[in-house]
Amino acid sequence: MRKILLLVLFFLFANNVGKLYALNLIPVKKVGEVNFKKHSLPTDVVFRDSDSFYLLDAYEPAVLLYENFQKKRKIKLNVPDDGMCFERHENKYFICVPAESKIYILNEDFRIAGSIKNSQGAFNPTDIAFYDNKFYVADNDNHRVMVFNEKGSLINKKGEYGFDYLMFRYPFDIAIDSRGDLFVSEVINTRIQQLTYDLKYVNYIGGWGVSSGHFYRPKGVVIYKDKYLFAADGYMGLIQVFDKKGNFIGVLGDSDGKKLKFASPVRMTIYKDKLAVTDFLDKSVKIFSLKGFK
Repeated sequence: MRKILLLVLFFLFANNVGKLYALNLIPVKKVGEVNFKKHSLPTDVVFRDSDSFYLLDAYEPAVLLYENFQKKRKIKLNVPDDGMCFERHENKYFICVPAESKIYILNEDFRIAGSIKNSQGAFNPTDIAFYDNKFYVADNDNHRVMVFNEKGSLINKKGEYGFDYLMFRYPFDIAIDSRGDLFVSEVINTRIQQLTYDLKYVNYIGGWGVSSGHFYRPKGVVIYKDKYLFAADGYMGLIQVFDKKGNFIGVLGDSDGKKLKFASPVRMTIYKDKLAVTDFLDKSVKIFSLKGFK
């Protein structure tokens, strides 16, 4: 009887969760979409310019170049599969491979130029971000944030498994603003911790819930115009918008007044006024225009 009751509650939750969010929608316009076949694993996007982008397919693995949503080039990579992040910094590309306890560094031709490892022990990188010639890494399974210099040497770290400030449960993604504040999504703690560039606690955003300003499984985070924080919930399939103090502003929606709904938005990338959302379960990348965003 208890199992039946739990199933009924879950069904009601799954079918009504969208109604629990406030209707302060922020309309954005979808400008294009790329869909992938069954044997692929679209992971993350790096914009080349406003009309073209590189996409990491971690299944093969390869980098795919798209221009105006048409595939123009496929570059096979000499890195292991199951890459978890794809980032560009200056003239290099970075791919996190947690299974290898390593972040691969690639040159502009996508050939391996080096790597980042934790010489002091375990390492499970799921994202890397950059500020002031330092590399900030989400060390997911080890529940911490690590900082490396440009030579790949570990210079700082903070965190352990737990619920308190400067403690983490599976940090996944990192966004950094212009003054060096980090916004770190925590999948199981259902929040985003804000830290300074030297890993001191500032604030946290969210907490468990299915109403506005809360999360069920926060994944991708990104900063827009150095003013707004976009946060994707991989389970709820929604993208919420906050100011950098953590105040809830709204949920991304379409021009018909409906919430944008994804199967599992895992990564986001912003280039100027373009937002790319990588939907893991849907095996797609959707790009939206943020022009007119207020």
